[in-house]
Amino acid sequence: MKELVEFIARALVDHPEEVQVRSVEGSQATILELRVNPEDLGKVIGRQGRTAKAVRTLLGRGGNESAQTLHARNPGRVSGESQRWVAVAHILRPRGNKGEVAAELLTDFPQRLTELHEVFVADAKAEPRRVELVSCWLSQNHRGQAVFHFAGCSSISEAEKFRGLDVLLPIEQRVTLPAGHYFISDLIGCSVFECVREASPVASSPCSLATAPSLLGGVTDVLFNGEGVSGTPLLVVDTREGELLIPLAEDICTGIDVRGRRIEVVLPEGLRDLNRV
Repeated sequence: MKELVEFIARALVDHPEEVQVRSVEGSQATILELRVNPEDLGKVIGRQGRTAKAVRTLLGRGGNESAQTLHARNPGRVSGESQRWVAVAHILRPRGNKGEVAAELLTDFPQRLTELHEVFVADAKAEPRRVELVSCWLSQNHRGQAVFHFAGCSSISEAEKFRGLDVLLPIEQRVTLPAGHYFISDLIGCSVFECVREASPVASSPCSLATAPSLLGGVTDVLFNGEGVSGTPLLVVDTREGELLIPLAEDICTGIDVRGRRIEVVLPEGLRDLNRV
């Protein structure tokens, strides 16, 4: 959580090198103390305290573990070809002298790779070709990597031919997620619409509207807080006013329709001020 505060504060101020965050353990809660250059105080507080309030809103949701696990990360990169493929690994280099190759994992579900008997390989220009997989295992020495041994590849020189290629699976073999979970590749490119919640406590839909939803922009990326840092992923939305970061939380992203390429959001008060950097 400390790292998240530092990230947000440095994005807001003119003197990011002077941002300091100190964690103070209280009897009932942990207090995060933020120090910035005096000239930047107004930027982190905001008009009528809206920026500071928005930061507290994000941090409150960031500690919700269930909110983070609600939206699954990618099984791999998805190509834009008519016949779509999922890139589950990127081959880095030969490994050992028996024709094996080391690869960077591009999937959050790597264990299933060890059970495959064939995969496809290709670079950005070539048509994917099928290769038989003799074996695959997850590296114990290099986290986030796997070792592949392809049929017919038994030397360093033969393994060198695979350097720089992606390991692909047909889109039909993508992992099936439970309801309420989404792949990053499905979220990127979605149009984001802002809904205005009615004051009435009775809602007839997930986004009860006083007015029709207005288009904010499109999702260009999904940001995670990093290894060991709990928190809600952030949608990066390209709007007319610039980049807008929206927490991927249930009470903010009230409607997600990946087939329709549409996301409806209800923005908390002050979120726009927080994004004005």
